[in-house]
Amino acid sequence: MILSGVAMISFAWADSFVTFMVASTFWAAATGIAGAAYAADVAPQGMTASAMGMYRTLSDLGYVIGPFALGAIADLVSPDAALVVTAALLTGIGVLFTIRALETLQRS
Repeated sequence: MILSGVAMISFAWADSFVTFMVASTFWAAATGIAGAAYAADVAPQGMTASAMGMYRTLSDLGYVIGPFALGAIADLVSPDAALVVTAALLTGIGVLFTIRALETLQRS
């Protein structure tokens, strides 16, 4: 999540097609490693499918609400402001997750 936040900021700095493609590649890689495995790990036994369904539902809800909210920010302030807000939210959630998430690895 933190890397995704950094990737969003890199879009604001992209001033050419090449830097835009580098930012896009970085964002794709960062998003790819921020998967749903944790939701499955913390789900009670027998509830993995429900946990993943809820995770995907909330994730998809973000894809519905996000464009409207960020579009409004881009229209009212600037496109770069929308990217900064996205970066701040992603980074903040990543930091909060790092601090608050339970460890799921059982050590022997």
